[in-house]
Amino acid sequence: LVNKFLHPGDGLATASPLKAPACPILIDVLADVVPFLGSLAGMGTGLLSFLLATPGTLLVVALAWIYYRPLLGILLLAAAVAIPVVLIRKFKKPTPAS
Repeated sequence: LVNKFLHPGDGLATASPLKAPACPILIDVLADVVPFLGSLAGMGTGLLSFLLATPGTLLVVALAWIYYRPLLGILLLAAAVAIPVVLIRKFKKPTPAS
């Protein structure tokens, strides 16, 4: 039963030798006890997954494009680096002056 929550789906998703636990799905299922918390947890884990996947995707695409179109590859690589840097700077708490 637990394996069904950690590894949902059929086919390639369950046949993969690198079965990493799908923690966002588990969090959503546990939070579904209270409907409002379940939808809030689903939104939060979806947003977190998007924010983590976007720079990684851009990095892979940029490395592939560098061979064929170096300018486009370098621009995508810059975007892959800039997105996390901008997000970290935006949400970093300011340190009080001493």
